[in-house]
Amino acid sequence: MTHWARTFVIGGSIAMLCSAAACDAVSLITIPRPVTIVRLVNNSDFDIVAQIAISDEEDIPEDILEEDDDLEFTLGPGQTRTFTRRCDDLRAIMITHAELRIVGSVGPEADSGVVREDDDFNCGDVIVFTFDHSDLIVDFDVSTSVQ
Repeated sequence: MTHWARTFVIGGSIAMLCSAAACDAVSLITIPRPVTIVRLVNNSDFDIVAQIAISDEEDIPEDILEEDDDLEFTLGPGQTRTFTRRCDDLRAIMITHAELRIVGSVGPEADSGVVREDDDFNCGDVIVFTFDHSDLIVDFDVSTSVQ
């Protein structure tokens, strides 16, 4: 069931309760807005800097999404960062630029493709971007999974 269908069912149930009982108690209930969770995992041996673009339009072209770096995170080796966005606000997301900081700000770079709601994830899912490199270090990669 999509988040819109769940919201409609919950809203309809509350409306029926309101018509059958005193609404003062029901009006105090706050329906939490559904969120999607994004987790960044640095499995590398070095710091990484990741720039992330987010859109509320699931069909946004990748080249337009790439123009906006909404967030930037620096993660140390083995570090994980998590953030959430309301489902209405996160319909497409990508790592537009990630740097593996081997020496200062020198190192290989990578990015991810666009991850889109309905095609790749659903409201309430956990989107995981994992940063890693091979033993040669020059093979820096961003992999994406959905849980």
